[in-house]
Amino acid sequence: MDNPALYNQRTAVYGVGGIPHTQWNGVEETVGGYPGGNWEPMYNSFIGIYNSMATANSPYLMDLSGGLDGNNGVWEVTLTMDFDYNSNNHNLEVFVFEDRIYSYWSGASQWEDARFVMRDWLDSHPVTISGTGESQTFSGSFPLQANWNLSMVGVVVIVQNMTTKQVKQADFIYIGPNYYFLYDYENDYEMIPAGETSIIASTLSNVGQNSDDYTITLASDLPEGWSSSLFVDDVNYGNGATITVENFGSAEISVVTNTLPGSEALGTNTVSVASAGNPDLSFTADFSTICYDEVIHVDSGYSGEEFGWLDKPFNTIQEGIDEIQSGYTVFVHAGNYVESITLKDGIILSGEAADATILSGASGNIITGADNCTISGFTIGGTNANGAFGYFSLDAENVRISENIISNITYGVQGGGYANINTVINNNDFFDCSGTAIFMSANANPIIRNNIFQTNSCAVKLYGSSVSTAHLDNNLFYENTTNLYGEISFGDGNLIDVNPLFDADGLHLNGNSPCIDAGYFDENDLDPDGTIRDIGAFYFEQTQQGMLGDVNQDEIINILDILLVVNFILENETPDDYESWAADYNEDGAISILDIMALITIILNG
Repeated sequence: MDNPALYNQRTAVYGVGGIPHTQWNGVEETVGGYPGGNWEPMYNSFIGIYNSMATANSPYLMDLSGGLDGNNGVWEVTLTMDFDYNSNNHNLEVFVFEDRIYSYWSGASQWEDARFVMRDWLDSHPVTISGTGESQTFSGSFPLQANWNLSMVGVVVIVQNMTTKQVKQADFIYIGPNYYFLYDYENDYEMIPAGETSIIASTLSNVGQNSDDYTITLASDLPEGWSSSLFVDDVNYGNGATITVENFGSAEISVVTNTLPGSEALGTNTVSVASAGNPDLSFTADFSTICYDEVIHVDSGYSGEEFGWLDKPFNTIQEGIDEIQSGYTVFVHAGNYVESITLKDGIILSGEAADATILSGASGNIITGADNCTISGFTIGGTNANGAFGYFSLDAENVRISENIISNITYGVQGGGYANINTVINNNDFFDCSGTAIFMSANANPIIRNNIFQTNSCAVKLYGSSVSTAHLDNNLFYENTTNLYGEISFGDGNLIDVNPLFDADGLHLNGNSPCIDAGYFDENDLDPDGTIRDIGAFYFEQTQQGMLGDVNQDEIINILDILLVVNFILENETPDDYESWAADYNEDGAISILDIMALITIILNG
């Protein structure tokens, strides 16, 4: 109901308190709903109430009709007694409604059709008949509003015992012209990977009073090389089809669109329905397909039309996850994302850079896992999480968590013990987890390698039936209150109570870090510079481009380079990665007087 005064008047009949509130024939009532569009519990609680009342006999037979009269709607109803019944304090109540108003439902966070929205509550009419076969006729009219969709306007008529609030008979009718309505089309578009086929189906239904011939037309606006076909009741009428359907009550309509590989584009198919009996009456709906090329883009700083393309990205991670299919990638550009997300099986969730792509979580679990996923390139938690409630929740199989910073949350990676099979947790930095950085149980058999655990309450807690097959190799543990807890022990190559030696930013390794080349060796899994894996989320670049001895990068070795080396030795300046490499001319791992002597020799020898 969109009229507050009438809403309050009608709710007062039942003494409505909390919202949502349902009334079941004045006999039962419920208060409260199910958040997030979770309809199944609501259905299960309501079906029993409905079934207990659906077979009740009514003493009234109702014959209802309606129509249009200029700018007014008109209605007429005849009540006939089916058996003797006392009608004292029974009224005929008439409500004007508009059906299928496309509306945003905030509780479910989606657009849906609002059904039978009450626009007006007309005057009550006392019912006076009581003997078998007696009849009573009622009629009336109401003004039509300019913003109403007349094909969806009608009246609901009930006979109600105003003492017990029980409804003894009810019926409804649309008062508008014959009309077909595309009623179950849920989305404005379908999003698919480029090169695949889009199939968008719906149903056309006759909600009017008279049969008619209807013309259905498909008009397409598609990128070059795309094609669409119109199907009606599984018959293919091809691209740009126009067909006439005679005297039907409903028809299944679908539009099948073939897209091209390698394209990110929008294609629109418009289905039009026109009445032969009323040329002014028509209805159109857009069947749109949006293609992405294996990668959905997300950028928190973007505002505008969102299709998931590089130039029209989504601005939340969950939007990208919801649209993508298994085997494809959600690429998250640098930015701050204050949201809690739920993964989908088989996707790759990739942040632009772990120190620049921050997922701090809205509340509860920051990430809820799914099978066969990869998550990399994020700060999960971070300073905005403040060590509070959120965590990365993983009850899934075959998951890889790599090259992330996981910090300032309760549990870094938590598995509840349901699956957690074949999880790989490698090359992450776990900082300041107030509970446990990695906590798994029951079926957990993770591979935990090449991670840095620093200043956590507990670094790794692992126990259960499969722990004997888990691996805990080549990690660094530093300044944790507890390094290990449970049925897990150190494997090979771990560095215990060893300072990782970060740069000034506290994240990137400096040239003297014990983490360099200390990771688990796998000839098929090396650092991007071709060297053995380093420990931690960021590897140390060892293949510098340039010339040994050319410390200031002016492409000549001279006294200026020697002066820089002297400053490094005296600690007047701190070298960056390139300077550390170029100043160590003899490549003995240290900047010293030996490097200065070598540079002097080069200068003197020309």
